[in-house]
Amino acid sequence: MIVRAPREMEPPVTFADSPAAGRRAGRLPAATLVKDLEISAAAAWPCLEEVRLGGWVLRFGGGYTRRANCVLPFGGDGAELSDKISFCELEYAARGLETAFKILPEVTPRGLAAVLACRGYQRAARSHVMALALPEASAMPASPPQLRPADRHDWVEVYAECAELSERHRSLLERMVARIAAPCLLAVLYSEGVPVSCGMVVHQQQQAGIFCVATRATARRRGLGRQLMSGLLSWAVERGAAQAYLQVLHSNAAALRLYASLGFRSVYDYHYMVRPR
Repeated sequence: MIVRAPREMEPPVTFADSPAAGRRAGRLPAATLVKDLEISAAAAWPCLEEVRLGGWVLRFGGGYTRRANCVLPFGGDGAELSDKISFCELEYAARGLETAFKILPEVTPRGLAAVLACRGYQRAARSHVMALALPEASAMPASPPQLRPADRHDWVEVYAECAELSERHRSLLERMVARIAAPCLLAVLYSEGVPVSCGMVVHQQQQAGIFCVATRATARRRGLGRQLMSGLLSWAVERGAAQAYLQVLHSNAAALRLYASLGFRSVYDYHYMVRPR
């Protein structure tokens, strides 16, 4: 059965039990861990529109960020894959977007990647999901004084400059940030009174998702990313989060080194299968 969400207005995906809570009760199966983290990340980084297709979630965000413009193919089997893929292709084509499927371990239907490859899809953007068990508040370093909260508009302006976004993508980002339902910190790091780095952390139950970490090109390799992350993690600990997670491209060696040095460890990898417009 296909359930269409009202355009622009469907609330983000939520989930009942966090992976951290599941581990306390007993080790989570790999599929449960992956799905819970993906649903958590989808809620923390909301798209602008969703369409449901059985257990699949089609996310649309105007083309800004692949994670907000892809299919989350949770479950299904080979007998129905072809029809479901065709439906997804029509939905993305109707919005002028490339069709992309997020290929996840344990939860993606077996054989989906091979079927997509036969239809001309190409593998793209191999990425890691990394997680960090957070310490007690008393063991967490204080947030750097030069890290300050920002309102949505000001934060988007800083991020757009750090990430060199187009005006269209800046506008889409502001709309996405406005749809974050959970408590979040939009943080900007200053150096000599100038905003040089920024990031966000979204708190959901015991999970803290970290997104949009960026530093101006002229201010990189000065340890600012570490200061920024310290502040984001401190806020998450103060909120009572037990685990932080983030998503990072396999090709981003500098970010991987930073996150590993902070104690983040890879939980699983994913990639996209993409059919260009």
